[in-house]
Amino acid sequence: MKRVLPIVLTVLLFATLAVLYHSLHKIAGLEDELADVRKSRKAPARRAPQSAAIPAVPDSTALPAKPAAEATEKKSDAGPDIFMGAGAKEIAARSTARLAFLQQRLRLRPDQAAALQKAAAAHDAALLAAFTRIRENKATPPDLGVIMDWTLGTDGLPVESLLDADQAAAFAEIAAAERTGRVEGTVNIELLEIQSLGTLNLTAEQKDAAFAALSGIVAAEDALGPAYYADDGQFMTRIDESLARRRDAMQSVLDATQLNSYRAMLDEDRGQIRDMFDNRAP
Repeated sequence: MKRVLPIVLTVLLFATLAVLYHSLHKIAGLEDELADVRKSRKAPARRAPQSAAIPAVPDSTALPAKPAAEATEKKSDAGPDIFMGAGAKEIAARSTARLAFLQQRLRLRPDQAAALQKAAAAHDAALLAAFTRIRENKATPPDLGVIMDWTLGTDGLPVESLLDADQAAAFAEIAAAERTGRVEGTVNIELLEIQSLGTLNLTAEQKDAAFAALSGIVAAEDALGPAYYADDGQFMTRIDESLARRRDAMQSVLDATQLNSYRAMLDEDRGQIRDMFDNRAP
């Protein structure tokens, strides 16, 4: 099966060019694969802080288990999307869990909770519309950001603008921990794609060096925000710059044969991103 990356969480966006790695078809098994990567790297110090996993609401970003009776149901627009693993029910469940977590951790006032709920409803509708466009091969650059946000559990809600000073301080800690987890998750996705190539069997030392090299790039790109995915005619230019940063960073990590395979992988990723999200670009 052709690799179809969910990629590129990079330059201007905090969805940072995970743009290269593993197939969208494999997103459903991402958590198990990431666990294997972490275990193989034996680097617990780099694991995302527990607070980044939205601890107050168990499994807050996990998709709800589907009853056996529904297993053979015909897929509908309201049901889970087989390609992306997200439909109206899954989106609503994750949104509800996130709001419950914020309510518990920040002790939101009724007016704050109502405002966030309204924002979440609009966000959920936009998310579902983006997945619909992707299924219909009508996706645009911002929809890539949607994929990355969904994959990494980013909600994009306007929380800070609604908080008082004490709440803002508490949320800043939450956001920092979640950003650490998001950056680590992005890097691990990239490592998964690298390791999926038979010609790129990294040693333990190379895995650690690659993690360090890519972490700096991803962290810098993550801080740039969603403007990275703007449909402004410069999207593929930003992608090219992001891929170039990765090629340069990995020169000191990979041997000549591995580097050629890595460059070929990035070239393929670029083509897939262009074809799926910006087919007007050269």
